[in-house]
Amino acid sequence: MSSINTKALEELKDSKVKLLIELGLISHYQMRTSCIGSFTDEMRSISEQLRIIDSKLYEASGASIPDKSSGKCPHCGSSSEGKFCSSCGSDIETFYSKGVEQCSVCNHNVSAGGQYCIACGSKFNR
Repeated sequence: MSSINTKALEELKDSKVKLLIELGLISHYQMRTSCIGSFTDEMRSISEQLRIIDSKLYEASGASIPDKSSGKCPHCGSSSEGKFCSSCGSDIETFYSKGVEQCSVCNHNVSAGGQYCIACGSKFNR
């Protein structure tokens, strides 16, 4: 018979789950930042599923940079079809040609020059 009571056993199981989650978070981060080189297909699949969820969460946050074709100013969100925004005066053409790049992993628009994608967390290989 076990010397561990039911409550202690559940606490041990909870501790194990928390450690596995922490290990998974660390591994997922290392995969996305290219810190580890060998992955199983299962690890890649789970990482891709997490990337999709992160991307959807980013879109839902309202913080995403709209596509140039959306007709919206990236600064104030007003409808604007010209080179400059009719509401705030921002130079939309220059913003999209110099201030924005597209993440090669999730295809979201991100500010140019960053090290990581703010939508999916992937590291840019520059």
